[in-house]
Parts: sequence; C-alpha cells; structure tokens
Amino acid sequence: PSIAEKSTTVYVGKIASSVPDSVVRTLLDACGRVKSWKRQMDPDTKQPKGFGFCEFEDAEGVLRAMRLLNGLKLDGQELLLKCNAATQKYTEQ
Repeated sequence: PSIAEKSTTVYVGKIASSVPDSVVRTLLDACGRVKSWKRQMDPDTKQPKGFGFCEFEDAEGVLRAMRLLNGLKLDGQELLLKCNAATQKYTEQ
C-alpha cells in the first residue's frame, strides 16, 4: 500500500482521570512501536481528558492493541479502542 493508505491511528477512550499518561503509553508501547501518543487536554482545567490518539508504526501494533487493550479494566473503567475506516482497511490487508 502507498503511504497515504497506511493509516495506523487508534482512538483510545474511557481512560479514567486517575490513570497517568505514562501508564497508557507503556501499555501502547507493549503492543507495538508507537509513532505518537497524544492524550487530549481540557483547555480550561489543563487536566488530561479521558481519551487520546495513538499512531503505530505498522498494522501489527494496531491489531495487537485492539485485541489486548480494548475492554482492559484500568482503575474501574474499561478502555475503549476504535480505529477509523482507513485504519480498518489497512489492517485487513
């Protein structure tokens, strides 16, 4: 696939406010090589929101994260992982 088709971004949601960014990043790193991890911040309170976006180096990381982290309980909340249509199409190849 061309570079444009290589979409490896995953939405990571339902992150408990008590869970530090470093914990989420460690879990994502365990699934594959992470290009970038960006947890969204509340512009008013400067506190991390309960979701972010992770871009993996390749489809393997996406597939592993979806399989291992989706539904994982962290401090009373189950993580929710989703990928967009482009990522879904790329990982199916």
